[in-house]
Amino acid sequence: MTEATGIDKVVKAVAGDDCGCKERQEALNKLFPYAQLMDDESKEKWETILQPAWKSGRLRKPEQIQLVNVWEQVYGQRRKFTNCGTCLVTALKKLEQVYEASCE
Repeated sequence: MTEATGIDKVVKAVAGDDCGCKERQEALNKLFPYAQLMDDESKEKWETILQPAWKSGRLRKPEQIQLVNVWEQVYGQRRKFTNCGTCLVTALKKLEQVYEASCE
């Protein structure tokens, strides 16, 4: 699209050969990680371990280990253990959205 509109030539004239796109892409990917659909193993962990634990209101260490495993499969990023309830709920809500998208 940038070639068709001629914007690429303007950017190259202003910024030179290195416009910083790679650095911006890496920074944005860290801020807004791209989610993949859950594979069958992650869907099973969600259904049998994470979702029941979330509904019961108790996410102990074994469940958090599974949360980290599913998170890594979906987002390609390692997640740290936490005792922050808000952080856990946010992570579980994000995984729930990915789960629902994976089942469609």
